[in-house]
Amino acid sequence: MEEKIIQAVESLTLSEADSENHVLSDISNHVSRLKMQCEKKLLTIDKIIKELRHKAVQQTQQVESEDTSSNIYSKAIEDLEGKFQELQQASHSANLKNEKDIAKLDQLVQQKQSVNQDRKAIISEVIEKTKCKQFFELYTNISGIEWNYNCSNSIVKGVVMSENDCKSFSFNHSDSSDFEITNKLWQLM
Repeated sequence: MEEKIIQAVESLTLSEADSENHVLSDISNHVSRLKMQCEKKLLTIDKIIKELRHKAVQQTQQVESEDTSSNIYSKAIEDLEGKFQELQQASHSANLKNEKDIAKLDQLVQQKQSVNQDRKAIISEVIEKTKCKQFFELYTNISGIEWNYNCSNSIVKGVVMSENDCKSFSFNHSDSSDFEITNKLWQLM
């Protein structure tokens, strides 16, 4: 059952964002069902243990009331006590295994949520960069400026393209302020 859950979690892809929440809900429901099954099994085991104890007490009382020292009753009591111990060990092992399975499922759910958050952050970043690129292209189309990026950071260089003319420009930040460079570009357009 654990393998099916792990396969279901691993088979999710980033493009299935809407179904991921459903899968997380299913996993959470499955964990809840596992917990309920464990609790039911523990109750059943406890019930069997109580019944065995009760039978052992009854048999012990019966043996004492009959005042016989028969080996048959002693053997039955020993067998019941052995079965009782086996059931306790099985119950303990089942609890440990279920706790490990639940911990693994919780870890997988947390990993999936982390991946979802990372995916959403990446999508937001891509959308933001796309918007910036669109604004930059719009500005370039409106202004007609083609920037020259093959120059030092202290120089603003490029060409202003219009329908009838092509004007190149080159401004040095050490000679002019940003405000002055902006005004000179507006004059060229």
